[in-house]
Amino acid sequence: MKLDRKLRGYWDARMKDEGAALGISDCRPFLENKLVNDIFYEGLFKGTPCIVKCSSRAPESIANEYQMSRKLASADSGVCAEALAHWTSKDGRSAFVVTRKLPGPSLTDLFIKGLDEVESIGVMDDLLRIAAALQKSGIVWRDVISDNLLMDDEGHLRLIDGQFAFLRDDFREDPYLLRHWRYRMLLFAHHPMMAGHGWNDVGMLLFLTLKLAKSFLVDERREQLRGMVSASAFPVKYGRADIWRMRATLLWLKLCRLVPHGSRKDETLRTRIARAQAFISRDSGLWNDYLYR
Repeated sequence: MKLDRKLRGYWDARMKDEGAALGISDCRPFLENKLVNDIFYEGLFKGTPCIVKCSSRAPESIANEYQMSRKLASADSGVCAEALAHWTSKDGRSAFVVTRKLPGPSLTDLFIKGLDEVESIGVMDDLLRIAAALQKSGIVWRDVISDNLLMDDEGHLRLIDGQFAFLRDDFREDPYLLRHWRYRMLLFAHHPMMAGHGWNDVGMLLFLTLKLAKSFLVDERREQLRGMVSASAFPVKYGRADIWRMRATLLWLKLCRLVPHGSRKDETLRTRIARAQAFISRDSGLWNDYLYR
């Protein structure tokens, strides 16, 4: 779906004015009207290929992405897309962040292609490096999925999309996520091993390794990663109101399932129902069996 014409014009103007003043040039949109962000541009930042993420829906998260990415890079400069610049409007209602463009492919694409033992070992080494940097920096990234791991120019995986990351010793939920309860609890960064009651970035990285080639050297590295899982957990306590709210949501989801949908919609509903049930029962199921066997 295309972005509203007025809002699209606003962001085009920002690229020509504030963007150009920062060093952005040759901007062209390639993705627009996403759930949280208005539009994405690709272009150059002082000659360096870049991505510009713009949002009037969650502007606070844009500056946060810049800060968290810079913080993680200070622990290890090779584990996330370099944050180059950011801008926030004077009224604080819109913002954009500029990051270095990574050529890819994503880890999702690599899984689809298939990975041999040598490639799988390389992926494991990259994931171990990312896990170490997250723990060293004290950052909880939350959105650790295969789509958010992209290859850089040297063939190493890096994290992208730290929009809702936070410091472990200073957790304050983003205003957008506070306003959108169902998105926060059922869609965004749901970590099965925590049953929705927190996050575990290393646990999610470990989950991704299930799709790698089977070999002794891969398993050896997987055990190293497994040993970092416990320290990576970030539990969050929710009150009775949240439990009852989830019960109501579960009822609504089950009612939605009574209406005929396509197979994709049905699968989405099944996933969300399972997540809601896990949250209510605080049961992470087989996930823990795999992690701690």
